[in-house]
Amino acid sequence: MPLYDYICQKCKNKFEMLRKFSDSSPVACPKCASTEVTRKPATFITGGDKHKQHPHWPFERG
Repeated sequence: MPLYDYICQKCKNKFEMLRKFSDSSPVACPKCASTEVTRKPATFITGGDKHKQHPHWPFERG
């Protein structure tokens, strides 16, 4: 499930929510309960070898 960032158009509260792609039900702001929210996919960084990026970290096999 993707993590989405939302902003409430009524109270300007910013919040995150995990939702299925197939979920089309309205999202309510946890602060004011308004369903007037705007959604955009959350951004995140992945990839790379953790040990090469941070050689001082202990090596772990996953």
